[in-house]
Amino acid sequence: MTTAIGSACIALLLCGAITAHAADRMRICLNWAPGADHAPLYYARSEGWFSDVDLAVDFQPGGGSADALNKIEDGTCDAAVADLASVLTGDPQHPVAVALMALATDSPLAFYAVAPTPLVGLADVLDRRVAAAERELPRRLWPELAQRNGIDATRLQWITRPNNAKVEALKQGATDFAANTFYHHHTEDQAAFGARLQVLWWRISA
Repeated sequence: MTTAIGSACIALLLCGAITAHAADRMRICLNWAPGADHAPLYYARSEGWFSDVDLAVDFQPGGGSADALNKIEDGTCDAAVADLASVLTGDPQHPVAVALMALATDSPLAFYAVAPTPLVGLADVLDRRVAAAERELPRRLWPELAQRNGIDATRLQWITRPNNAKVEALKQGATDFAANTFYHHHTEDQAAFGARLQVLWWRISA
């Protein structure tokens, strides 16, 4: 089912008011360390598409979507990669002039568990530990998903872990479940746990 939650995980290239001149340098802040979701930007640079329009592009790794957006505002970057939810929940006066979006038909938001931990429905995560970064999208949208399903949103214990630490947290039993935001992390969990990986997609629960 396509819902507001399902469509909220959208990759954005958010641009300030930029006037390009010959050989202009453009600083683009990423929302994290370079990953699969940034591949189109790096590919465009390697193919010379930026230089074709007289732009010398510099990519700067970041610490999340909110961090990337702040760097537009303070002048550190001319553009940034961020998720739509960070824009919608951020400062309404944020000086964003242009947003280029890649719309996803299915949301990648999900809860993960490793067998034999049961994960059939949302009730399975109640009163259990769920790993997610502090400002990660599932953590911010959980109250809305819980409300839609008649669940007390406080009956979930968030364990703060960055995306690159969730697989190890599941392996070591430091968390019962892990939240997912991006499809490329899904492939990492599949590689780590194989047939033992259990997935509850938010799009079928919203």
